[in-house]
Amino acid sequence: MQHISITNTAIMLKKLLFAFALLVTANTFSAIANPGDPGDPNGPAVPIDGGASILVAAGAAYAYRKMKKNKTVVNNA
Repeated sequence: MQHISITNTAIMLKKLLFAFALLVTANTFSAIANPGDPGDPNGPAVPIDGGASILVAAGAAYAYRKMKKNKTVVNNA
């Protein structure tokens, strides 16, 4: 049986921790993705279409309804 002192154990633990950190860091840098393909040069940069106008109209209708509801509550009070 070998007698291992506390200082040797601490040094081994530091070396093991350093090796683990190096392995994790190297693995992280190797997993960086390549940039994606460029978009269609003739297409819009932001996909604003009929869906956005429907959301704006729904938001306006909701705001109108809330304002009308609050107005009736204030008048009844």
